[in-house]
Amino acid sequence: MKKDNNKVKVVIVGGGFAGVNFYKELHSLSHEDGNIEFTFISDNNYFLFTPLLHEVATGNLFPEDITLPIREAIKCCVGEVILDKVISFDAYKKVVHLEREDIKFDYLVLATGSSVNFWGIEGAQEYSVPLKTINDSIKMKNRIIELFEIADEKKLKNIEIVVVGGGATGIEVATEISEFAEVLIPFYENLKINDTRVSIKILNSSEKFIPDFPEKVRKKIKSILSREDSSVKILTGAKVMRVSEEEVFITKNKKLKYDLLIWSAGVKPNVPESNIPDWDVKKRISVNEYFNIPGFDKIFAIGDVSDFKGIDGVSLPQLAQIAEEEGKVCAQNLYNSMKGSNIYPFEYNLKGLLLSLGHKNAVVSIKGVIITGKFAWILWKFIYLSLMFSTRSRFRVFVEWIYDQTSPRNISKI
Repeated sequence: MKKDNNKVKVVIVGGGFAGVNFYKELHSLSHEDGNIEFTFISDNNYFLFTPLLHEVATGNLFPEDITLPIREAIKCCVGEVILDKVISFDAYKKVVHLEREDIKFDYLVLATGSSVNFWGIEGAQEYSVPLKTINDSIKMKNRIIELFEIADEKKLKNIEIVVVGGGATGIEVATEISEFAEVLIPFYENLKINDTRVSIKILNSSEKFIPDFPEKVRKKIKSILSREDSSVKILTGAKVMRVSEEEVFITKNKKLKYDLLIWSAGVKPNVPESNIPDWDVKKRISVNEYFNIPGFDKIFAIGDVSDFKGIDGVSLPQLAQIAEEEGKVCAQNLYNSMKGSNIYPFEYNLKGLLLSLGHKNAVVSIKGVIITGKFAWILWKFIYLSLMFSTRSRFRVFVEWIYDQTSPRNISKI
């Protein structure tokens, strides 16, 4: 390890679950040594608790409830926090190129996350609303409220909402919108008079929705959403071919009209340019069992941007709980390697799967045990509360959830 007067410079790129947890773990391990100089680079000045974005989009929480200033999330001992976007990095000269400056490193940790993937489908980006950032959630809430304003003005009897993507995000946002609609309708006289019906269809390209979930969990979810009183329906084998301003065209020349189109059909990695041979910015970064980029033992990739293969040879899913654990284990191995100690391959066992289904209902799967209903819904909330970084965030969210049980959701545009 380098001496105090010649500190090891660790540059962390990305302020999401992977990057923040990596920093917190490595800082904890190395704090007494004092031999690491941290530089933290993020294009946002806040950490975003992404699992609850759909609650902001449906009036259950406010944007500030699930955002935390990045400096508060990492708290202390960072030599430099840089709010800038990474353009590329030189793996040989050990330099990160930002929009405004260049930063040298001894160790580089890429935790740049992912962004919405529209798969090159015509009209998808232009006409749909995604849910990946805090601005997306604000835009979605505003669009939902605008939709009900228009429906009331035109005295519509049906409101058609289409959600593209049958993953966890698609199902959670669809079921939350269903509940939000029940809150909204009583505020609109014409919708009450016409007994306006809200229909929400989830389009999934394959027959297997939420592929990361076990089959028995999928069956349980499908049975819940198949009830006659459910306004949410899942259409499997419905691959989107193109999108127009009012219709979404799917396989077998079918088309569906929509009043609002929401896009949750996957993500793509945010891979910066590099001079590493055969580097592909369109694919997740291949890493070994220690999160190193092969051939570069001082450059790591973790979280959504990395392609870590499990023992079955299958890439780990891009989930917050996996990114969090990757950050911690990567930090432990980096610290051990700096000290000349043993490093250990990452082996991840999924702790559990959580899915909110609205209307005080959820599915929680832990070690093969499936819990549904109101107890699962309460458990879902408390598990997410425990994962938040700050006491203030936990308190704010807890109070909002309690308030939501006695008062209607917030229906104001932001």
